[in-house]
Amino acid sequence: MRKPFILLLALLMVFGLGCFGRPGKDAAVTDEPTQAPTEAPTDEPTEAPTEAPTEEPTPKPTEAPPADITGMVYPGEIYGECYENRTLGYGVFLEGWRFADEGQLSQLNNAVLAFTPNDLKHALKESGTVILMYAESPDGQDNINLSVEDAKAAEVGGFTSEQIAEAVADSYDHVAAQMGIEEYELDLCDVGFGAETFSGTDVVFELNGIEVHQLQIFVPRGDYICIVTITSYNGDRHNDVLYSFYRLPGEYAWGTSIDEIESAEIEEWMTEDDDWFEDYFAPGADKSFNIYNIEFGYYFLISYNFDTEGRLVSVSKLFAEQAEDDEIRSTMVRIVREYSELYGEPELGNPFYLTRYGDVEGVLAAIESGELSQFDFSWTAENADLLSAAIQNDSDGSPLIVIDRRPAE
Repeated sequence: MRKPFILLLALLMVFGLGCFGRPGKDAAVTDEPTQAPTEAPTDEPTEAPTEAPTEEPTPKPTEAPPADITGMVYPGEIYGECYENRTLGYGVFLEGWRFADEGQLSQLNNAVLAFTPNDLKHALKESGTVILMYAESPDGQDNINLSVEDAKAAEVGGFTSEQIAEAVADSYDHVAAQMGIEEYELDLCDVGFGAETFSGTDVVFELNGIEVHQLQIFVPRGDYICIVTITSYNGDRHNDVLYSFYRLPGEYAWGTSIDEIESAEIEEWMTEDDDWFEDYFAPGADKSFNIYNIEFGYYFLISYNFDTEGRLVSVSKLFAEQAEDDEIRSTMVRIVREYSELYGEPELGNPFYLTRYGDVEGVLAAIESGELSQFDFSWTAENADLLSAAIQNDSDGSPLIVIDRRPAE
C-alpha cells in the first residue's frame, strides 16, 4: 500500500506549479493550521492542504442517497465559477478562481484525456490516479484539486476514509524526505461535507522559504477514492474553500415516491419557497418537487416530476449564470460528449443538422463556434431512460443549460 500512496502524494503536490504559475511570497498569513494532510510535491509544493475543520462547514443534516457509481467515474463539469462532480457527490463555488482547462489537465496527468467516463476508466487502469479538477485563487496563494484513485490499484478496496488517511499519514516521512522537508506538523482530522464526515490529513511545513498549509480529504466512492486537496501558501485559508462546497441532489430510480425524495432532499436549514417548492401540473407531469440554490450567486433548479400517483417520471436540471456565452457552449459540448460515452450517439431534434454538419462532432463544432444556436440532443439508454440536453434562452435573454432525464415512451 505504501507505493501507491507515495505516488499519489507526489502527483498532487507537483501539479499546481505547472498549471498557472508559482505562488508568491507576499500573501498575508491568516490563522495557523492545526492539522496536516498528506500529499507530496516532487519539486516544489503546489498544493498544500490546510487544516481540517472540526465543525461542519455547511449545516446540512439530511443526506440524499448517493448515486450508484460503483464501476463508473465521472469527470465533472465547470459551470462558470462552480465545479460539480457526481462521483464525489458535491460541487464547489470558487469566485474569481481560475480552473484548469482540458488541455492543462491533460498536461498535469501527463496524458491526453478527453475526460469521458470510459477515457477515465482506461486512464485509471494505466496510471492508478487521475486529476479531475485544478483551480487557483486570483492571487495564486491558494489552490485546490480533485483527483480520483483506483481503490484496487492502491490496495485499499473496502477501506474507510479513516483507514486511508492513516495509511497516507504513515507514508509521510518518506515523502517529506524526498521533498527535502526536514520538519513538518501532521495531524489526522475529520471534515464535514454536508451530512457526511470524512477523514483527512493536515500538514504544515516550510519549503523554499514558503510556509505551506495543505489539507487532504479522502472520500471513498465504490471502486474509487476521491481526494480533495486544498493548499495555501503563507497562511491557512482552507475554511474559506470548505464553506464553498455544496451537496448535489440525489439521483433516484423511476417510480420513487415524492414523499421519499422530499424526506431525503429537504434539510433542516431549507425553507419553503426560498430553497424548494412544489408545483402542480408541471409540463409532462402531474406534479413537481423543485430545489433551487442561489447561495453562491448562481441559479440552479432541480425538478423531480411525478405522475398522478406520485411516482417519479422525469428529472430536469436548469442552470443559469452570468457567464460568457462561449463558456455555456463549451459546457454543453462537454455534457453531450459525456452522455454519448454512456448512452451512445445521440439523436438530434432536427435531422437537417447531420446533413449540414456531417456527424455529431461536426454539430458540436458548430455549437462551440457559435454558428449553431438552437439544437437539442436525446439518448435512449438500455435502462429505458431518455436523456436530453439543450441550451435555451431565459426571458431576459441569458443562456440556460437544460438537462432532462425521463423514461422513454
